[in-house]
Amino acid sequence: MVFTGDEKTLEVAADAGRRLTVNAGGIPAEIIAVGIAAGVVVVAVGLGYGIYKGSRYLLNYSRSAS
Repeated sequence: MVFTGDEKTLEVAADAGRRLTVNAGGIPAEIIAVGIAAGVVVVAVGLGYGIYKGSRYLLNYSRSAS
């Protein structure tokens, strides 16, 4: 299977979320805290990748305009 950048980012975010939830055991408050942490990781990876793609697009656009 060939991965584009978008699919690879989602795979990395999902893997990070899985690793966090595997470590979730014990009282419900800990499980909720790990779930929130997993959500933050997924959002951070998505935002980081979006910023990367947007800045790369702007850089290429500015180079082609000059």
